[in-house]
Order: sequence, then structure tokens, then C-alpha cells
Amino acid sequence: MKDEPGVSNPVSIFIQDGNPVAMGQQGPWGKKDRQWFKRHRKRSHRLRRAFPEEPPYAEGWVAPPYAVIRQEAVGFRSKHFFSWLGDPDYLAHDEARLHAVFDMLDKGLVAEGWFTDEQIEAAAAPLRDAWMKVQ
Repeated sequence: MKDEPGVSNPVSIFIQDGNPVAMGQQGPWGKKDRQWFKRHRKRSHRLRRAFPEEPPYAEGWVAPPYAVIRQEAVGFRSKHFFSWLGDPDYLAHDEARLHAVFDMLDKGLVAEGWFTDEQIEAAAAPLRDAWMKVQ
């Protein structure tokens, strides 16, 4: 992988409640995430549909339909899976909302990956304010 120096055998590690719960070789999702972040260099978060064969679902978990991916650095990405009944475009094109969703999932602030628009907006507003001051 030319765009990820030092990564010769990528492995996906899935974390729930701060603990690693499953690990597996990257499948097509890893390549697609890598390509997406390469094309969207100013973005740190991505929303996409979860792949049915993506671990840990290949090991019998019930798959929530969405994955939010955070690129920590080139070649290092973290992800959470969650359910979303709203319009995916509401999240997908807004970096602050995706950042907020990832943080809420990462900190265990939402029950089973479910949250409301109001929770997302409340968490995203301070991020937007901070980014506006930097620009």
C-alpha cells in the first residue's frame, strides 16, 4: 500500500466500550475507506454503510447499518457501528456532526448506538465554534 507507509498486513480491530472485541484481516471496506480518505484529505470522519461480511458481524453480531470511521493518521483508522433512522446525508456531509457522533460512541454516551438529532447538534455546535475560530 503505497499511501500507507509501514502497513504491510493491515488488520481491523473493533472496539466496544473501550475494549477490543474482534480482529480480522481488512476486507474491501479497508481499501474503500483508504481510498475515500485519500480523495477527501481535509476530512477526518466518514459515514458509510457497514459491509455484511465486516468483522465483528462475520462472527455473528447483528449488524447496525452504519459505520463512522475516524482517520487518526494516514494508515490508522478507528470505527464505530451504529443505527440511524434519519437521512444519511444529514450526517455524511457534515464533519462536525460525524465528529460528534464518533465521540459520543467512543465515550459510550449513547445507548446501543442510538441518538437523536438534538444530541448530535448539541455535541457538534462547540466543535463548529472552535473550528470557526481557527479559520
